[in-house]
Amino acid sequence: LALECFAAAGCEAAALEAGLGGRYDATTACDPVVAVLTPISYDHMDILGETLAAIAGEKAMIIKGQAPAALAPQPDEARAVLLDRCRAVGAPVVRVEEEYRWTRHEESPDGQKFDLNGRREISGLFLPLSGEHQLVNAATAVAALDAASAFGLGVPDAAVRAGLASVRWPARFQRVRRSPDVILDGAHNAASAAFLRETILRLYSGRRVTAVVGLGADKDVEGFGRELASCLSRLVITRSRAMKAAEVARVRAAFAGSDLDIGEAAEVAVAMEKALAGAGPDEVVVVTGSFYVISEAMAALGISAV
Repeated sequence: LALECFAAAGCEAAALEAGLGGRYDATTACDPVVAVLTPISYDHMDILGETLAAIAGEKAMIIKGQAPAALAPQPDEARAVLLDRCRAVGAPVVRVEEEYRWTRHEESPDGQKFDLNGRREISGLFLPLSGEHQLVNAATAVAALDAASAFGLGVPDAAVRAGLASVRWPARFQRVRRSPDVILDGAHNAASAAFLRETILRLYSGRRVTAVVGLGADKDVEGFGRELASCLSRLVITRSRAMKAAEVARVRAAFAGSDLDIGEAAEVAVAMEKALAGAGPDEVVVVTGSFYVISEAMAALGISAV
């Protein structure tokens, strides 16, 4: 149905994201011009497998025929599986970290300016997303466009510049309030928690940070806590009404090894009240762990759209 809509609208090219994995996803009904693999980490392990190799094996199935594969930087275990798949089907490989370089010049909670070099040389780009991982994503997107150019989908530098500058991706280190800064971030596994930690430390060094955290019961709660705890001063544990949430005791245990002031709130709205009441104007409140929790936090803040 989606493809029918794209065709009716006269769409010349479409980016289709696999919903889960890749082996059995509906998007594999298409023959891609280019297959794009962003960094693989531990997630949806109950379905995709418990090792990076197993997860990569599922995701690798979007690589088909002789269409090129644009591979973002990967853990060794995952990269080996992806490269094996490319060799098996004869797909040319574009390894982003080998063929592109990116240099950041400025960064704030509102975005970052950077230069991109390699197959394409563009300076003074602006991306309205923060974090090193988002520069990796931007370079991977450009690599995909360059790989697709052999199939008549050439995209000029001016369009790349305009496209990156117009990116809107809610709840990815998104600042929605100031004094104190309130950040929404959809991190929900260990890898994304590490990205969040590094971005907090870079942009808010020396500032007290309170996190409002609620996680799904099926997530790597322990890994999430291990990665995030070191950048926090205070934690308010909560849960969304809309998901099967991890028990508060489990989340508390995941952060227990750190020297944190830990509180609890049965509802997200109450958690937000506690977090904001205890935060001074120069401090930071981060809402993370689940998009369900973020949605309820937005309602509590009176934000109808982001």
